[in-house]
Amino acid sequence: MLPNSLSRRAASLAASLPAGAPAANLAFDSGHASNAVLPDLTAEAERARAEAIILSLANPFAPDDPLRHAFLDAAPVRRILRVGGGNKGTRQRRAQS
Repeated sequence: MLPNSLSRRAASLAASLPAGAPAANLAFDSGHASNAVLPDLTAEAERARAEAIILSLANPFAPDDPLRHAFLDAAPVRRILRVGGGNKGTRQRRAQS
């Protein structure tokens, strides 16, 4: 098929398609919704990524290797790996008390 025929077909197709949604209709996703409606999961995603990096650094060592134990027992690593997820924001701490 020649390029000219493709452009003619595209021009006729564009004329037959319905118009797009008005600019006032925004998609309702986490980028446009209020934080009260949809929670911000950025911190949790970053914590999960940090956990994956930590485990990828620890996994090459044997399970009984002292260096692996020292690494996993370090305070910053324990804080990220602890059950319930690492750091909590001020709002979360206040809501729990």
